[in-house]
Amino acid sequence: MLTTVQTAPSLPGEVAARLLLDVIDGSEAVDATVLAASLVVRTSTAPVGRS
Repeated sequence: MLTTVQTAPSLPGEVAARLLLDVIDGSEAVDATVLAASLVVRTSTAPVGRS
């Protein structure tokens, strides 16, 4: 089985930029940030080609 995590493509960059700007403005640094994501479970990957 192939399992992936899906999130909005721009979300990690947006969150990182906001955290950086907050620290530059004098806010206390954040220890951890949780991003919204969903688990995508697929049945399998494509078969490996044989030579």
